[in-house]
Amino acid sequence: MFLSVWGGLFLSSIVSLRYRMKFLYWGFVALLVFVAAFVAPENSRDAVAYLNYYHSIMSGDAVDVELSFRLVSYLAEFLFSSGMGVFYIYAFLSVPIKSFVIWKLSPYPFLSLLAYASYIFLLYDYTQIRAGLAASFIFLAFYFYVCNARYKMLLAIGVACFFHMSAMIFLVSVVLFFWGSYLLVSVGLLLLALIALFLNAVFPGGDIIGFLGGLDFTGKISLYLSIQKEGVFSDISFLRRFSPILYCLIPLFLHLIYVGRDRLLLLYLQTLCLGIFVFSFFGSVPALAYRLSDYFFMFCCLSLAHVWRLLGGGFLFLYVAIYSVGMMYYVYFYLEFAG
Repeated sequence: MFLSVWGGLFLSSIVSLRYRMKFLYWGFVALLVFVAAFVAPENSRDAVAYLNYYHSIMSGDAVDVELSFRLVSYLAEFLFSSGMGVFYIYAFLSVPIKSFVIWKLSPYPFLSLLAYASYIFLLYDYTQIRAGLAASFIFLAFYFYVCNARYKMLLAIGVACFFHMSAMIFLVSVVLFFWGSYLLVSVGLLLLALIALFLNAVFPGGDIIGFLGGLDFTGKISLYLSIQKEGVFSDISFLRRFSPILYCLIPLFLHLIYVGRDRLLLLYLQTLCLGIFVFSFFGSVPALAYRLSDYFFMFCCLSLAHVWRLLGGGFLFLYVAIYSVGMMYYVYFYLEFAG
């Protein structure tokens, strides 16, 4: 089902270079909601864990999960009398919010939706649904900042943290956004990332694990470390992690040189550079590094479409298509996130 929707979206992206087609766009969004709500629970490798959480909550057993998931579970029981309702609620909230921001910010929303469906949808809305809903409100917070609605942005980040505590990392973006000097900050973040990579290479683990342990007020760091000891993420590849991000950064830098700069482009640039720094800083705890950095790397789906003035419509489609095919294959088939 997902591959059929993805294929239709891929073909529609070609036509969308000339026509915006709002009705068709939201039709594909509805299909993605359907996939996340009804198909993912039967195929996603995380679905069993969420159903176990749900049954534990309903039976009154102790379970280490955030308050928001408990509330969603109670709502699912009230509305649907089934654990499947959890997936319905998350899907009907998460996918439309991200799609709304894409429609508002992207000059080619079909291309951005294709890039989103190829990675972030599979990673979050299909699999890690709790963090996926938090990511949706981070998307919304970014949109509010672009619209100069700063109080709404802070409220959206607060809601994101309510749905998943890891979303707190995006508060770093808020500080840097308010600081201004987007290009200078972006270059500084890349330099800091190189330093962090060097330190992690020279002192594997270093003091970062002890530092994180001191901040582990939720117990999640211990969980990530235990996952790491079991061999998960033991085959971490910085090249495989950074190559799609560099693929997205290159046209942004070329746009700055040959076309010029604008506020939205600089915001995308800073967000992706911050993601690189976050991943480099937490590189000794790969499970945590992946989770936190994806809150920034998910903006690739927007940044890719923003360089249309540099690449032109036809080459832009080809550029986004290469990214989308590569990421979809990597997540869906190589990592087998869908089963």
